Amino acid sequence: MIFLQPTSIIELAAALAETDGKTVLAAGCTDILPGKIGRPWDADRIVDLTHIPELREIIAGDGGLFIGACCTHAQIAESGPVQANFKALAQACAQVGSVQIRNRGTIGGNVANASPAADTVPCLMLFGTQTETIGPGGACITGFRLPLPEQGTVSAFVKLGDRDIVTIARIQLAVKSVIKDGRLSSTRAVIGAAGKTPFFCEEAAAVLDGSRAEEDLLAPFAAALSKAIEASIPG
Repeated sequence: MIFLQPTSIIELAAALAETDGKTVLAAGCTDILPGKIGRPWDADRIVDLTHIPELREIIAGDGGLFIGACCTHAQIAESGPVQANFKALAQACAQVGSVQIRNRGTIGGNVANASPAADTVPCLMLFGTQTETIGPGGACITGFRLPLPEQGTVSAFVKLGDRDIVTIARIQLAVKSVIKDGRLSSTRAVIGAAGKTPFFCEEAAAVLDGSRAEEDLLAPFAAALSKAIEASIPG
């Protein structure tokens, strides 16, 4: 087995260009290592992504935010720019697994692992995120670009599981809305863990749009969410 540890995007591109055999991309390894306990490694090469500075950066700009694929959940949850403009994502990262998982696990790995219950994915969808990749067929995620939300945007993320903490979600909700002149507008709601992939719930968003921010909308909003979840269940 060959172990590669690129220290730049250029070196990573070169490593990915070598297509002989099976390559495993490794970062936090919170999913890779548990899955290999007692099992033989079936990879020919392992590429360690954690020594590339660009993949570990959170960069705020006039147009939005760049989050490197190797940023940890703890790093994102504690980031000032994320908390200020993308609150739902900060909340999701703060609820991933345990403290140990949040300190090791990365947002790129959370997306690439493709779990239906990945906590960050509904939030990335919510904010219209663009995923940046490198390599043949977009083999490796390098980061995520989140456009700056409209002024007055508020957002939140919640999930339900078998436990209050250290739990895999059975249902997730990421929602954002713009408060302007005391009313809600441009609402988006994303439901996760209810199917193979998260999905937008336009009916629930419509309940909030045009309403005053102080109105009690919980009952009709929950009813719209429940109807959408039931419709997503096969059979």
